[in-house]
Amino acid sequence: MTVEGFKITKPIEILSEDEVSRIHSGTLEVLEETGVVFEHRKALEILEAAGCKVDFETKRVRFPSYLVEDCLRKCPSSFIMKARDDKNSLRLEKETLYCTNFVAMDAVDVETGQRRTATLPETIDAIKVLDALDNIHWITSGPYFNIQGVAPVMVIPTTTALRIKNSSKVTCGLSGYDCDIWEIKMAKATNQQITGIITSSPPLTWGEGVITSALRYLEADFPITPGSGLNFGGNGPATIAGSMVLNNAELISMLVLAQVFKPGSSFMPANYQQPMEMRTGIPLEGAIEKGLSGMVFAQIWRHYNIPSWIFCSSDSKVPDYQCGYEKGMSALIQALAGPSVFFAAGSIHDELTWSPYVAAMDNDIYGIIGRVLRGVQVTEETLAIDLIKQVGPIPGNYLNTAHTRKWWKQELFIPALADRMSHPEWIKAGSKDIVVRAQEKVQEILATHEPLPLSDDENRAIDEILQEAASYYKERGLM
Repeated sequence: MTVEGFKITKPIEILSEDEVSRIHSGTLEVLEETGVVFEHRKALEILEAAGCKVDFETKRVRFPSYLVEDCLRKCPSSFIMKARDDKNSLRLEKETLYCTNFVAMDAVDVETGQRRTATLPETIDAIKVLDALDNIHWITSGPYFNIQGVAPVMVIPTTTALRIKNSSKVTCGLSGYDCDIWEIKMAKATNQQITGIITSSPPLTWGEGVITSALRYLEADFPITPGSGLNFGGNGPATIAGSMVLNNAELISMLVLAQVFKPGSSFMPANYQQPMEMRTGIPLEGAIEKGLSGMVFAQIWRHYNIPSWIFCSSDSKVPDYQCGYEKGMSALIQALAGPSVFFAAGSIHDELTWSPYVAAMDNDIYGIIGRVLRGVQVTEETLAIDLIKQVGPIPGNYLNTAHTRKWWKQELFIPALADRMSHPEWIKAGSKDIVVRAQEKVQEILATHEPLPLSDDENRAIDEILQEAASYYKERGLM
């Protein structure tokens, strides 16, 4: 049993077949001639044994094209992510889109944009809200990377524990500082899977700690989701096509390592590329070119027959008109291109600020996207030709027909938060804007929603793993 998600029947193709082929051939050329640095002795040995040309002094690996093509074929075209509640499990495949939350450093005042460190209770409440929202299929990491009273090195294992305790949806693990050790243990203790998110260091470099985490996730039979934080014109070419080649080379180099280390391992690459404002050096998270990049990325990985993950965010500091149009437009065009996972809910200023109120608003955006992806059903019944003949001209109408009663809710998406009242009704209801309505929705969720609890044994196991993590970091002088 898995979550249905949003079906993508006719994805938009922004590139021609020749353009996809050129990006792929360029990727192979970079992998074979330039190569990628792997700062990890075991990974270098694995890749050399598989047929790669490895320079152990510079740690650079050059990949023969035949090996890359073989590993792309071995990579699964779909796989199931098991949630601790089976009804929330997901089948990742290129025909289905699932939606998830964004993550950020801090909480934010949605009216002033003032940033502050989230508290532990706020973090728990945020997770409960995400657990309740119907169009959020997956709760990734976070939602906050800073929590008051929690040592920085313990934030990742702590938030993973909180997600597992306060939601039964699929979740993720991260890499670095050995946090994956505890996340894998927690997932196994609660009979679920997590996907390991790992990030390269562009251009063309994978760090030691990240590779160590990737190998641990693979050994545990968990999927990995590699991503690259390319900035067009900064650590990647200024063009979308050029950065896509570089991004592709980085991600496919990790795919090769995964497939030669453990053939058939589940793998889902993520696109985290954006342009740089060259006049200031600031990455532009809400730029429409980030959305175009996601469209290209989704098409390329559909060509490989491998699920993909895309991002969208905003450069606004508050959930205003700019935040809405940047996220909404980028989200829609990328979703139409056919990715498997969409990462956006709750973010305001990209990875800097996050709010559960914005997640509630984004839940409506996801619903709208799902409605667009569903398209228009054309059948004898929906054409309603016999009904049109029966009703005829004025004074005929369709209000009292069985056809209208059956079909209006199927055709019309009904948002939870958008204002669709008449102006007098809106005044009478308090003249509330959408941020106020989102705040009321969140309070309603927190007052009524009860996540599926862990068993007593599972709770104890999670607490013991957190204690083990704290002891581990204290011994190493990190706390």
